[in-house]
Amino acid sequence: MKENNTGKDQESEMHDHHEKLDLTFEEALKKLEEVVQHLEEGNLSLEDSLRYFQEGIRLSRTCREILVEAEYKVEYLLKEVENETNEKDNFISSPENSEDEFRSQDGEDKGEDLNGR
Repeated sequence: MKENNTGKDQESEMHDHHEKLDLTFEEALKKLEEVVQHLEEGNLSLEDSLRYFQEGIRLSRTCREILVEAEYKVEYLLKEVENETNEKDNFISSPENSEDEFRSQDGEDKGEDLNGR
């Protein structure tokens, strides 16, 4: 972020603050850390401090949006795995796949297990 901007540069920079950032999480986090470092140094004018603070808020929101999106993706994938597991469990425990299959047609137990004993 420039510390000495002309009026036109400041106006275009302020416009950029309203646009969605096209950064990866890692890029946004690195820039946020740089902003924090500049602010912590304490040798900025009030005007520059406010600009850095505003940039930090924007980067923070971007990081949060990316994390929320990743969280939704993880939840979706976990639900898919859970559904697949449930379907598999239902198949295994369904009547057509149970020991009932090995009983006679009239309902009598043949008294044999899977090994014919």
